[in-house]
Amino acid sequence: MPPASKEQLTEDEAMLLWAWVKSGAVIDKKVTSLPVEDSFRILATRYLVPSDDYVPDQPVYDFKAADASIIKSLNNNYRVIEQLGKNTPALSVNFYGKSVYTSKSLQELLPVKDQVIDLNLAHMPVKNDDLKTIQQMVHLQKLNLKYTDITNEGLLLLSNLKDLEELSLSGTPVTAEALQKLLSSLRINSLFIWNTKVDSTQALSLQNEYKKAKIET
Repeated sequence: MPPASKEQLTEDEAMLLWAWVKSGAVIDKKVTSLPVEDSFRILATRYLVPSDDYVPDQPVYDFKAADASIIKSLNNNYRVIEQLGKNTPALSVNFYGKSVYTSKSLQELLPVKDQVIDLNLAHMPVKNDDLKTIQQMVHLQKLNLKYTDITNEGLLLLSNLKDLEELSLSGTPVTAEALQKLLSSLRINSLFIWNTKVDSTQALSLQNEYKKAKIET
């Protein structure tokens, strides 16, 4: 607790401090040197935005912003929701803590499903049924499912995500056959599939067929 003469930490400041300690309380590195999925880097980003007299170019979205009170109620130590830019309705969501993840914690995002364009579930125990929730996030552009428990059957549930541009599936048992079906129905331009059942020959074949997609093996 701060001295009586000092202001109490806000909820955001307390969460930032907690994330800094969790990241190792490093003081000799730049925030930008931390992994992009690091919770401290994500939370600290809001304090590194340019001054008010500078407004960077931002994508224009045709959906309304989510209620700020709803976003605040959904934020916790294991599920961090961030606005992707000043005056933009687009949201990014990062999950942390494999042991505390549940399908319910993903379903609780449905009130903001129209605003989520970036969803990071890397290393979470995500099952095929969870993709039924994700497929409702129709404006999703970036999805990280690396080292989750999804299979080919679940992957095909994503075929309605017409805005999806980047998909990470590394460390999952997906096959070239399932990826071919997905690539044929979506406009993915970045696909990460190392440590999957897709061998180098199959990956090259997919790359030759879908030249607009950069396939990382």
